[in-house]
Amino acid sequence: MIEQNSFFRTSAAVTLISILFGIFRLLNIPFQFYLWEFFIDTKILTVAGIIILFVKRKEVAFSGDQMRFLSFNWQKNIWFFLLPLGVFLIPIAVGIGVGEVTVNKLNNVSTLILATIFDIPAIYIFTLTSVFIEEIIFRGIFFVSFREKSSIRNAQFLSGCLWVAYSFSEIAAIEELHWSTISTLLLYYFMQHLICSSLVVHYSSVWPGYSFRVGMISITPILLSSLSIESDSFFKTNSSFFVAEGIIVSILLIIISLRILSITSNLTKIQENGNFS
Repeated sequence: MIEQNSFFRTSAAVTLISILFGIFRLLNIPFQFYLWEFFIDTKILTVAGIIILFVKRKEVAFSGDQMRFLSFNWQKNIWFFLLPLGVFLIPIAVGIGVGEVTVNKLNNVSTLILATIFDIPAIYIFTLTSVFIEEIIFRGIFFVSFREKSSIRNAQFLSGCLWVAYSFSEIAAIEELHWSTISTLLLYYFMQHLICSSLVVHYSSVWPGYSFRVGMISITPILLSSLSIESDSFFKTNSSFFVAEGIIVSILLIIISLRILSITSNLTKIQENGNFS
């Protein structure tokens, strides 16, 4: 993990890279492209390169025990891939009730659904070069490193601030930016980090968080209007409360995160009591 005296340098390097690529986005300088079907984001590859540099300088190191964050379980990943579906149902239901969400009548609905379903395995494979690397670096390295030196809440806050800074270029990509849109997305990205890092705490793996994010990428375009993803979804809204990255979704993410941490804490207490008895 990150050595104590390297926390500032690694964090500062990632923040500067994030700001630089945010400027690239504002200037319409392309840094994301497809190689065959693999999505290549030179921003995360640059961050990965910095981490590799620090590894060579022995300021970042990995032990066998620390590498547990790569452990994989199919059942857990299926569950968290489907979690966004349940999360979205609440803002959809509430939004329809208050008249802020409307049903969008789509053509070729069955074709759209089937195409999305058949695309899911491909999304899992082709986001390994971007989303999965992000999970390894921000949840597997930064969050775990901060957690080894501090409390879970402090670690989530510090690594979450890095993740929000890293996500600046995604916010800058939106054509019509307003303060309400910016604040909504900042809140959403922080809550996204919160749930992914909570899953790392509970399962000691970055895969559930990765599956959750892949689920968001797969389900959002067909289900609910988004601030950052162009879509022709079943449900439409212009309210920052009800969009896929909206305030209601962010509130739900923090509730789920706190519940995951509570379950983890209770399990730890049970194990400790069992060891003492």
